[in-house]
Amino acid sequence: MEKKILVVEDSEETRELVYELLNMSDYHVYPVTDGYYALDVMENTQPDLIIMDIRMPKRGGVETAREIRKDQRFKNIPIIFISAFDDITPQILSELGGRIDFMKKPLNMDNLLVRIKNFLK
Repeated sequence: MEKKILVVEDSEETRELVYELLNMSDYHVYPVTDGYYALDVMENTQPDLIIMDIRMPKRGGVETAREIRKDQRFKNIPIIFISAFDDITPQILSELGGRIDFMKKPLNMDNLLVRIKNFLK
């Protein structure tokens, strides 16, 4: 069965790169531009994994992850945060609990695929 991945990224370039990589790797990809759209999509589709930018207009990744973790349906979904900055602290990772990872931009796509496969096995 095809695994579903929600990609939450405001940068069109990064979102399209990740989308193409995952699509070619036989994942079903749901690309959205911010945390509000992510929560809307999750109401209809339970992703197997979320890739989410930390800094986005309207609603950032950490705030969105806090909302996701409050919902029993979604609290165990792995999240890979991505950012051009080292702005996720060990305290935030601990607070969010569960299966969380962080990758710095620019993304190493091979490394991203390895991390995804490790979460989804």
